Amino acid sequence: MFAHCVKSQRRGPGGLGQLFVHLSPATCHMYHLHGVQEVACRALMDEVEYDVTKARQKKAKVGSYRIRPDGTQERRKVPLVQSEAFLIDLLDKVCQRMNDYQLDEDPVTKEKYFRRYAPRKGDKIYKEYKRFYYYSDAYKPLKFACENIIEEYEDEILALIAQEAHHFADKLCTGKSGLCGASGNHTEF
Repeated sequence: MFAHCVKSQRRGPGGLGQLFVHLSPATCHMYHLHGVQEVACRALMDEVEYDVTKARQKKAKVGSYRIRPDGTQERRKVPLVQSEAFLIDLLDKVCQRMNDYQLDEDPVTKEKYFRRYAPRKGDKIYKEYKRFYYYSDAYKPLKFACENIIEEYEDEILALIAQEAHHFADKLCTGKSGLCGASGNHTEF
């Protein structure tokens, strides 16, 4: 088990945040399921919150494509975040992004942590980045833990999205699931 789970967010170029999740080197074994679940929960919820924040400003058309006798359709626009198709797609694909994280080691403290190294689709360098292919086995336990968390806490994740909550990681990982410790173990920069 990890001695602590420290999350820090730093603003990078363009105001985009990077998620760093630090693991204690004394007890860090990346294949230990409980500890990886702790890290995966924070990474998963960071990815979900990013997608939900982007989708909050968009609308989706819902309703029937049938045309009534008077020539009108029964269609309305709802926020994309409330669209069942969006939510299903989000939860189906979010764990694939765990390969955008790599296991890294702090050169000074020798602490191991997972860090998102891949740019997001909207970033300026995304096209350049996609020309290269990175693969690491280090993310596999992270992806597996992510899938387990979604399977176990899907209703809680959907409830957080429906409530238009913020700080998803703290609310799910520390609050509802208890996967991360609730004490002063979490530091946000």
